[in-house]
Amino acid sequence: MRHLILSGALAALMAVPAAAQTTDAPERSAVEGIENRAADIADEVTVTEADREPLAELSHNAVAGMQASNLASGKDIELEVRQLSERIAAAQAEIADRLTALDADLPTEMREEDQAAINEMRALNGPEFSRAYVAFITETYNDSLDLLRQAEGEQNGDAVAAVAGDLQPELQDQLDAAQQIQLAETPESPPAQD
Repeated sequence: MRHLILSGALAALMAVPAAAQTTDAPERSAVEGIENRAADIADEVTVTEADREPLAELSHNAVAGMQASNLASGKDIELEVRQLSERIAAAQAEIADRLTALDADLPTEMREEDQAAINEMRALNGPEFSRAYVAFITETYNDSLDLLRQAEGEQNGDAVAAVAGDLQPELQDQLDAAQQIQLAETPESPPAQD
């Protein structure tokens, strides 16, 4: 059964490079790096009870990020936000597949609050959608990175450590890109009055 799940995950992983070709080389190599380690880690680690909660939260976040990014593909948004959403959709699909390869019992649905936020974004378009999307991604990625950092400091099994080492740099890079978009959209403060 584990071999069948791993084979399915690897087949899905093979599709990611084609989707990643719309981005530049650094993003492709990061996704490929995650992809190449997925099978090795699934065979090398055992998911313990201590791993299950942080992995489940990461799985929820990956699904939410993927769904929000897929929603962005049909919206009239700025090129920079579109490119970020494409990059995030590919990376989050990869992360979800990788987490499933580690533990097939992880959740594959969104939390209610994430679904509600995405439902609100459905009614938005243009700059309003972009702001809501980038804020959602920023919050989701901050949660994931906080979770990975916290889990590394706790007594977890090998699964969280294996995931954290590969995911943190990619998540941080995408979070930085989202925060740069937020900063660019924030109106400057008026000069201080003397």
